[in-house]
Amino acid sequence: MAAESSGESASPESPKKAPGRPFAKGKSGNPGGRAAWRDELVGQLKDAAPDALDRLLLLSRGQAAGGKRPGVKEQLRAIELILSHTLGKPRERVELSGPEGGPVQVQAGIDVNLDLLSTGELRKMRDKLLAGASWEEAWGASGRAAVPALGPPNDGEGE
Repeated sequence: MAAESSGESASPESPKKAPGRPFAKGKSGNPGGRAAWRDELVGQLKDAAPDALDRLLLLSRGQAAGGKRPGVKEQLRAIELILSHTLGKPRERVELSGPEGGPVQVQAGIDVNLDLLSTGELRKMRDKLLAGASWEEAWGASGRAAVPALGPPNDGEGE
């Protein structure tokens, strides 16, 4: 259908395009090339970079730039920009901990004792899960009638 809308015929004689090669051999996908204004803008920015760096250095030293002394916020921001673009941004550390600073406890979302299943039942479930089945579908493949409740595992409280 797409061949018809583009004016090409879908006949067996027409060459097939290889995957990842949407354009005919020797033809550019961007015949106009990159826009000239982009190169011009990049050139202008590069020309202005030394002046911008000089101003940034003045701001970081707390010196007057354009007749106005920078505030502490502007001075710190200038320092931050200089350091992050020369030394790189510092790594952020994220610490995860459980209750009262202890280890993180991971709980399964299904409360079921797999020891109660036979090897055959477990294999059927494994095969279903590997094939992309949901937990309920895999449990049904085990031959058991009732699907256990989904949710946090029983922690032993209330028994």
